[in-house]
Amino acid sequence: LLFARQAFLPLLKQAAGSQSGAMGWRKAAVINTTSILGSLSNNYERPELGTYNGGLYAYRASKAALNQFTRTLSVEVNSARVLAVCVHPGWVQTDMGGESALHTPEDSTSSVLQLFDSFNEKSQGLYFNFDGTSIPW
Repeated sequence: LLFARQAFLPLLKQAAGSQSGAMGWRKAAVINTTSILGSLSNNYERPELGTYNGGLYAYRASKAALNQFTRTLSVEVNSARVLAVCVHPGWVQTDMGGESALHTPEDSTSSVLQLFDSFNEKSQGLYFNFDGTSIPW
């Protein structure tokens, strides 16, 4: 991530500065695909939501690190008008999500693309669920 940041940040700043209009994904943006499992606030015992809380240490830690990276980047690039956000695509029926997952890849993709169109200055540095709701850090 740090090497990608070094390589692309000047290009993102150039793109953001060369276009007028609102901050958004069509102008200059870093949108990181994350997981709700990276939320520190949501990692507590909630039997009504199933058994996904606790465990999965390496996966959770990697997503929490990605979230922190994105949040820090959002502060760094805000004055250059480069958007930086995290998006959780939902529990998707993939090799990792399995057949029991709640969303098809097509439904998740459609929802995420609709979400992208809603991004603006107020979205900067936030952590979104595929349905547009904000996820607590």
